[in-house]
Formats: sequence, C-alpha cells, structure tokens
Amino acid sequence: MEIYKYCFDKESKAPLFISMLSSKEDVIGIYNTFNKTNYSAEDLVSICVIDDAVYIRAKNDKYLMFKMAINLCKNQPAVNPNIPLQFLLQYAHLEDASIYAKRHPVKFVVFYNGITDMPEVRELRLSSAFDSSEESSFGGLELKVSVINITEGNNKEFLETSPILDGYAYLIDRVIHYGRENCTPKVAIEQAIQDCINNNKLKDYLEKNRNDVMNFLMAECEEQSLQD
Repeated sequence: MEIYKYCFDKESKAPLFISMLSSKEDVIGIYNTFNKTNYSAEDLVSICVIDDAVYIRAKNDKYLMFKMAINLCKNQPAVNPNIPLQFLLQYAHLEDASIYAKRHPVKFVVFYNGITDMPEVRELRLSSAFDSSEESSFGGLELKVSVINITEGNNKEFLETSPILDGYAYLIDRVIHYGRENCTPKVAIEQAIQDCINNNKLKDYLEKNRNDVMNFLMAECEEQSLQD
C-alpha cells in the first residue's frame, strides 16, 4: 500500500500560491482540474515542494509538477523560456534519492497570470533553450511544459473546476486592474484583497492571512511595475 507523504525543501522560498495549498482537497483539486480526473483527497499519494514547484501524484496515476508564473510588467517575457530546464533540475533533485525505482509518467504545467498577451494554451520545450544554429539536429533529451493562461477571460471552463485557481487568478487580475488606475502598489493590493473577500474569492484564506498576502505581493511589485 502506498503511503501519503509530504516533503518540503528547507531552502525553498515558497510563493504565495503554494502557501494557499493548505489541504489535500486543494492539492487534489488542481490535479483533477488539469488531468480531468475525479480523485478524492484519500487518493493523494504524495506532494513535494521545491523552490516554486509543486510535485504531486494520485494513486495508480501519473505525477503532476506545476508552478505559477506572475507577470505584472509588459517589459518582461510572459513566461521564462528556461522553465523546462528549471523543471528538469527540480525533478532530478526530487528523484535523486530513488534513482533505481520505477518511474511514473510526469506532466509539467505552468499556470500563467499576467498582463502580457498569450494564447490560452502554449507549449514550451527544453530543446528550445539550446543553440539551434548547429547544423546537426538536437539530441534525444526533451521535456515539454504546458502553459495554461488563467488571466481574465481565458480558460473559463477550466477555472470553474478549481476554486483556488479561480480565486488566485481573480486576485492577481484585481491587482493589475488597480495598478492600471495608477494606484500605488500598496493600495492596489489592498483593494484587490478586499474585492476578493467581497466576491467570496479565497475569502477565508485572505481574511486569515491578509498580512502575508500583502507582503508577498509587495515583494513582487518591488521587482515589477504595475503600470502599462
């Protein structure tokens, strides 16, 4: 019988979205949303967190490794093109202790939330990070990452199946909205949090963790601009 296990890299600085995953129900809900499955919390086998990535598996099924990408500034790429390489290194770190064990299939996904235009679904490949000027074709190493756009107006049916993803997408959308109205970052975040609470989006979490959410988003705004 497989035993549920949880591991957390002590050197990780978990982003806000990961801190929101406070229950097995939240975690398996995201797994079900992406894989179109119907597992319960009791079916969750493992969850591991390393840096900004979450690695989960349900009984008798594949792994899902995902992370969140926030983009608040038009002057930067929507999604880091090196994400496939990051996933590869994180996956290798998680698996190096069981190198001879049987491997289960893995799906890699990024949930994108930001202001840079992007299709609803996009694929990133590890091979794209390598120099393509060589005459010979790229070697056998490959890793594919699905990028799911969860910004306002995108993948509505997908978000309807995951309240935590829907709420998070709404929170970031509100931050961007108030930033475009030339609010200071602090005011934009405060107003966004209040909008979420008023509209029953992540209400319980935000009421209990308002200060932590403020601090995380303020840190994001120190590196990115809320202006167009």
